Amino acid sequence: MDLRSLRYFVSAVEKGSISAAAEFCHIAQPSISHAINQLEGEFDFRLLVRSKKGVSLTQQGEDFYLRAKQLLLTAQQLEQDYKGEKRIVLRIGYSQQLRSETVSNILKKLINQLPEYEFVLSNEEDDCDLIIGSRSLVKSNSKYSIAHFVVVEIQRYMLLIPDGWALAKITDIKPSDFSELLKQPWIDRLDCEKRPLLLQMIPQLAQHSSFHVKQEDLALTLVKSQQGLTIMAINSEGEAKIEGVKMLALQHLMPTEVLQREIGIGLSPWLSHNLLEKINTLSVN
Repeated sequence: MDLRSLRYFVSAVEKGSISAAAEFCHIAQPSISHAINQLEGEFDFRLLVRSKKGVSLTQQGEDFYLRAKQLLLTAQQLEQDYKGEKRIVLRIGYSQQLRSETVSNILKKLINQLPEYEFVLSNEEDDCDLIIGSRSLVKSNSKYSIAHFVVVEIQRYMLLIPDGWALAKITDIKPSDFSELLKQPWIDRLDCEKRPLLLQMIPQLAQHSSFHVKQEDLALTLVKSQQGLTIMAINSEGEAKIEGVKMLALQHLMPTEVLQREIGIGLSPWLSHNLLEKINTLSVN
């Protein structure tokens, strides 16, 4: 067993096929296949199931993959510590529904805390070292391998209304304001974690939706351009005001315990204990 074979094996798993791994590693496909076959022969069990659609891990292969990732990261750390070579690369996935400002704020904290690392933003479908997102979505998503979640930011759900609208003059939304809400064009955020609860409370909102969007950035842009109102989680400490938008609290519409959203970093099980401790210092809990 050598590190090169492990890298080829990990690439095949993460890219989903031998051909994609070969392209990623800039080598011929037989080299990838040979390396994986050698590993399987050395350990006397199958790591991958091959099919026309690509490759997938066997049960034993899943554990081997996690250990291989950890070993490769440790080897990279050794080179960094004793050779002074290029910085260690950490792949970061993120929930694409999140506002870019939310992702940027967390990345800024990671960069300040881990100056010896280089960060590569990756599609959230990939096997990443870190995942930025809400606790509920990251922990419940089966495609992520998450051993621990660090809460970095607490957000509160607010009603976002374009400045200048009559509804923006209200200082606090109450159940008695439902009729007025239904007169306004609604921006339905399909990926909003509180959407089912909101539609349960005000089912007519589904019929009053002018837009159906997934990304928070787009929903906020629509509010700023006077296209409608929506509900969104906002940093409860850092965003007292958003230009062009009036934000109203929802404590009279929703139970207090569901108004908060925890945003943070999901940590993969192959990360080193030293790295886990450094990231844990970012926790707000």
